[in-house]
Amino acid sequence: MDRVPYDIELRGLDADPGTIDAMALRDLLTALIDASGRVLRLSVEGTSTRRGRKPDWMTDSTRFLITGLEEGSTIFPIEAPLLSETAKEAVQQQDLWRSKPDGDRTALTLLGEALDDIRQDDRESPRYDSGVLSAVEAFDQLITNGETIRIRHSKTDDVAFSVTRQHIQQARRLEQDTPPPFSVVLSGMLDAIEYSQRSFELRTEEGDTIRGAVQSDDITSEKVRELWGDDVTIQGQVHFTPGGSLRFVDACALRAARTEDDFFKQSKAEIEEEAAEKHPLGERDLSQFDAGNDIKKIRGTWPGDESIDDILGALD
Repeated sequence: MDRVPYDIELRGLDADPGTIDAMALRDLLTALIDASGRVLRLSVEGTSTRRGRKPDWMTDSTRFLITGLEEGSTIFPIEAPLLSETAKEAVQQQDLWRSKPDGDRTALTLLGEALDDIRQDDRESPRYDSGVLSAVEAFDQLITNGETIRIRHSKTDDVAFSVTRQHIQQARRLEQDTPPPFSVVLSGMLDAIEYSQRSFELRTEEGDTIRGAVQSDDITSEKVRELWGDDVTIQGQVHFTPGGSLRFVDACALRAARTEDDFFKQSKAEIEEEAAEKHPLGERDLSQFDAGNDIKKIRGTWPGDESIDDILGALD
């Protein structure tokens, strides 16, 4: 298997020269595996975390090989497999909405790019999401003061990327600034689908598009395909960037729209306005809403687990 050699250099750790605590090494490798795996999954599937078993290509791509420790040093070699070896089908699969990573890169390459965007406070970057941010924050088990983790290319000695306290603090700020997901019911036209990924675009009445992904096993790819080009109503959770832009909707129910579903038509801007308040509807004081003037603030949202039919029935 083709692999890219790196050197992991640890600086500023509170340990005797040339030594590293076994638990610190464990925490380092766990953080690298988790963070790089999430960035890779985000680049392939559009989200860094999903329920259920991890895909094999994600596990294989983060199966790093430690090749030996240098005597008297806190620099040790590690090898990361090329994505063309471990995730060839996943990265070559056509996608309508995102550019897949090249096969000559590694999961660590993608992690370095995400860390750059985090450090630069790029709040609309597609290279990270809340799952990646929380994985970067996990490095704080190692980096508490002035410590640095530096990953170098062994052949050239060039720095691939570093992880510092600044990255962790910035990741925490970005995660805190990201509006929390909340539940919605949306109606619009199923304008485009990515059959293999069960991804879709919902076109609103205003003409803008909302990207979505189907994670429920109850919604088959065939069902999505059959509704292509039709008006549909979906139930799910909307997710956002730290900048407040709607990233995608995670659909857990989808069906053909009915006449009464016009109540659930809303624009992308209206959803982002809702997200700006950073609190789901269930946590707000509903007594402050005026049913006549503020109906737009609750249109398309619901506080619990009711199905679409339950909600529509309550509106009769």
